[in-house]
Amino acid sequence: MIRRSPSSERGWPGSRPAATPADAHATVFDMLEGKYMDDTLRGYFEKLTPFASLVFVGLGINRKFDDLPALVSTLRLELPEPVRIADRETAAIGFHAFNHDPTLAPPGKTAAVSMFASSLEWWQNLAKDPSRYHAAKEAVADKVVSLLERRFPGLAGQVEMRDVATPVTFVRYTGNWQGSIQGWTATPRTWMMRFRKTLPGLKNLWLCGQWVEPIGGLPPSALSGRSVVQIICHQDGREFTTSRPDSALSNK
Repeated sequence: MIRRSPSSERGWPGSRPAATPADAHATVFDMLEGKYMDDTLRGYFEKLTPFASLVFVGLGINRKFDDLPALVSTLRLELPEPVRIADRETAAIGFHAFNHDPTLAPPGKTAAVSMFASSLEWWQNLAKDPSRYHAAKEAVADKVVSLLERRFPGLAGQVEMRDVATPVTFVRYTGNWQGSIQGWTATPRTWMMRFRKTLPGLKNLWLCGQWVEPIGGLPPSALSGRSVVQIICHQDGREFTTSRPDSALSNK
């Protein structure tokens, strides 16, 4: 579902998307004012723990990282001593160089990211003053680049682009409750849970996304949309079928 809303980072050029996605919490508690609720649904948001919000530092670097293995996840770089980044201390920094895909950066250059957990509330307080908020983002980028310089000498002078997304940014663009990036935290309980995709007392509305699939994230969210279509087909007595767009076939 899509709901129109003003940007939380108001007044900054280019900062407001055309529409803000409404996640399950916004749909149930804000748009529907909590009118379609039962103990099961309320229990999700009162008893389960959301996945952490985070800061995302994107870098465009004028160098190759052929010495690093091609990874599908983040490389953990241990630090000699803990350092403070934004609102908390960390003993390691994550680094993911996308050196496996030449389409992500010009020849001889590499797109890379560094991510770490951070408090939504801390960033929301800063965002009340845009100058302080932007200064904090720049300080984070400076710190991350300086830490990466220890592992990759010369990197600081090779960074040609940098962009910082905070938990406030994630809320602004995705509407994710509490800035969570993957729905519920993985636990033995949530791993095998089957979340309801309908609301009691309300017909013809189905929920999909990271809050109604275990562990959340993009792939399970896409799967939840597929599951909802299957449910609708079953209720309507129609066969559920799939097909691949011609464009997908032509790109093979």
